[in-house]
Amino acid sequence: MNMSTETIVALASPSGVGAINVLRISGSRAFECAGKILHKDEQENFEPRRVYLRRLQDESLLDRALIIFFPGPNSYTGEDVVEIHCHGGEVISNRIISALVRSGCRLAVAGEFTRRAVENGKMDLLQAEAVHDLIVAESPAAADNALRRLDGELSSKIKRLREQLIKIAALLELELDFAEEDVRFADRQEINERLTEITGNITQLLSTYEKGRGLRRGLRVAIVGKPNVGKSSLLNAIVGSERAIVSAQPGTTRDFIEEAVQIGDMRFRFIDTAGIRHSQEEIENEGIIRTRRRIQDADILLFVLDAARPYDDLDEEIYKECSSASEVETRKKIIIVKNKIDLDQKNSLASLPAEAEISISALKKQGVDRLQELISKIAKQYFSAEQKEVFISNLRQKDALEKALEFIRLAQQSSIDMLSGEFISRDVRAAADELAGLVGEITNDQILDELFANFCIGK
Repeated sequence: MNMSTETIVALASPSGVGAINVLRISGSRAFECAGKILHKDEQENFEPRRVYLRRLQDESLLDRALIIFFPGPNSYTGEDVVEIHCHGGEVISNRIISALVRSGCRLAVAGEFTRRAVENGKMDLLQAEAVHDLIVAESPAAADNALRRLDGELSSKIKRLREQLIKIAALLELELDFAEEDVRFADRQEINERLTEITGNITQLLSTYEKGRGLRRGLRVAIVGKPNVGKSSLLNAIVGSERAIVSAQPGTTRDFIEEAVQIGDMRFRFIDTAGIRHSQEEIENEGIIRTRRRIQDADILLFVLDAARPYDDLDEEIYKECSSASEVETRKKIIIVKNKIDLDQKNSLASLPAEAEISISALKKQGVDRLQELISKIAKQYFSAEQKEVFISNLRQKDALEKALEFIRLAQQSSIDMLSGEFISRDVRAAADELAGLVGEITNDQILDELFANFCIGK
């Protein structure tokens, strides 16, 4: 039997103890299967989308629950859907699900409800990914961006770009039908200008990837500096617990430690790194190599200095490495953190070029709140430049846009080389197909399997 024709059931709310659980049934036999577990005196016809309080029974009473019927296609999946709101706890919901399986349902697999919604035209792939991102969102900002994608904002942008490409390809292909008459329906310069405009729009979308990733997973804040400047103490102060080992022995941190922290409406991932110095020890050097990777990957760099020690050549070397990383990726922001202000001040360093500078005592937790406020402020500025734009948020989206961009560039080069419209049209069509695959108008089962594998069972 085709899995897509079976009626499926699953718990749609988190498992565990709570006031209620929500069960979802979808498929052509949803109403029939639900009817089989209704008390025999309460099986009258139900009006769609109205809530009824009914007794559920199998061989004995299962529960008194709320039940709602959603006839297709006006439902989440586009099929007939029933929702049962029963009492919380695993015992009750498991007994009801078991009774529904005996009545003809099959247990749903991960993401199967949303996959059916895509296959039945209720949403596209970008919106389906937004559903997942909304569920796992760890901050209000991430949820807001997911909601905008779920509302179709990103899908509309992609579809408009695809329509423009198809129109260009159609003009070029129309010329081929009149090749013997040497008729031109579109000037090559005009076509190049249109393709350049589309290229700019795709490039702009691609530029949002790092921001979208930051919203989705949390902005990465790397704490870097020499050994014993107080990086681990700073992480502990920010996290509010003894997460990292603090020792006067240089080189204690051999690997990076990462902790997620919510500041305001944004999520951050603070990374305590191994102190950078010149060492002969193999394990410590491996930690330093990993630190340098974290510097390259970070969104914000906290360059920590020991205010009780003079600024030296090693500090300068680390600062230059941070500055170099910031120049490579303009998204990186550097904050100079002068730590240990509770000790005698020996660091008379003039201000270095950076996003901001602040003095703190991680040990005494002086100034740590102000540092967190500063990080939050810089993060908001980081997003404010494009706060009206919806962000792409995963590698599938990024890869599809990059492939479409490459095909457009090939088409432009063919036009510059005065090749036949057939060659230009071929690449323009290929770019349009990449965008079609992005929203799910062209796809295959393998892509769908991979995409929905990360969903929860009831979604």
